Amino acid sequence: MSSSYSQGNKNASKRPKNNSGQQIPPLVPLPRRQDLNLDDLRGFESGRLDLLWITPSQKLDDQFFTEHYASVASNIKHLVKNLFRCGDLPPDGSVWAATRKYHGEKFHLERIVGMVARPDPMDPTPWEDLMTSKAKRFCVMRAVIMLVLEEQVFSELLFGATKKQSEQLHAQDSDYCHDGGIRRSRLRSTLVEMMLGHSHGMPQCFWPSVDKVAMRLLTLIFPVLNWVRRTWPPDEDMPDIKTVYQEIHNCLAYACWFAVHKQRASSVLEFTWLHPGDQYCPDQIELCPAGLQRALAASTDASSALGSNTQNASQARIARVMICVVPRLDIIKSVECDGEAVGHTITTLADTRVVYYLGLMDPDADDEALLLSGVSSMS
Repeated sequence: MSSSYSQGNKNASKRPKNNSGQQIPPLVPLPRRQDLNLDDLRGFESGRLDLLWITPSQKLDDQFFTEHYASVASNIKHLVKNLFRCGDLPPDGSVWAATRKYHGEKFHLERIVGMVARPDPMDPTPWEDLMTSKAKRFCVMRAVIMLVLEEQVFSELLFGATKKQSEQLHAQDSDYCHDGGIRRSRLRSTLVEMMLGHSHGMPQCFWPSVDKVAMRLLTLIFPVLNWVRRTWPPDEDMPDIKTVYQEIHNCLAYACWFAVHKQRASSVLEFTWLHPGDQYCPDQIELCPAGLQRALAASTDASSALGSNTQNASQARIARVMICVVPRLDIIKSVECDGEAVGHTITTLADTRVVYYLGLMDPDADDEALLLSGVSSMS
């Protein structure tokens, strides 16, 4: 019995051979890079970006905000390309599973992604494709960062204000809530300038506020960051957690500086986001035109193959917003006559940046296609 068992065990241990008669080595799991750890940031003091705080109020014109808003968007684009490049190893499971495991039941990142992006329901794995495709992943993460800035930085009455200053600004805004937005903005800018005059132009809590926003953003994108890093071999040179945080900190510091000057202006700066699924408009700038052209070509080929008179012919299609990457920026100014406001002008300083998908012409049918595909939410 012992001999028979030994012989069977010996045969079972034999590995298969290739065409050359050589044994095929056993499959071993691909080595994965160790995840970053937020605890490694304990005690770390980030460097501070050198910013100019003495810009005269008369310099806060259309050109100023156009140029610096473009720089904010460019900085985010550069940051995303640095942090979210995938390596040669296959992704380690679903990115959405990773975010759920990290964020728990809040699904905070998924909420934000759902506000700025919507996959093409005709894709085989729509929500996964948003993150596994390099071009789409870059655009999704750019949109996420921009929306965080719009919600947590640009919407502040004065970013970096002290608690007392913030209360004063909100009280003033509440007292004049029935006045027009331009009049409130002009009144607010006067108070903001007075506050900044006591701190050489920089809000007193500017840097602590930047620290908080940078840590919030890092925590938000952390599971995606580690998911991407696992596609890089362990021996690949990659930035550590402190370098990653510093890059985020620098990018956000500039955006927060822009936000302070936004509130110094007497005019109203307004951000407009397109909704995922919205129809194409000529004033929108497409960031991934090649993807849309491929979809158009595939749709045309399919229609030609089916024939225009068959019941199975493809439904009419139109470009719809897949990702709203950068919101439109408008500046609203008062028009006065003899010292009295008689109207206002709206000037677009930056057009919307978007990524399209080829959706159905009928918006209700397009929504239904998303529901029928079973991808109305991340899964």
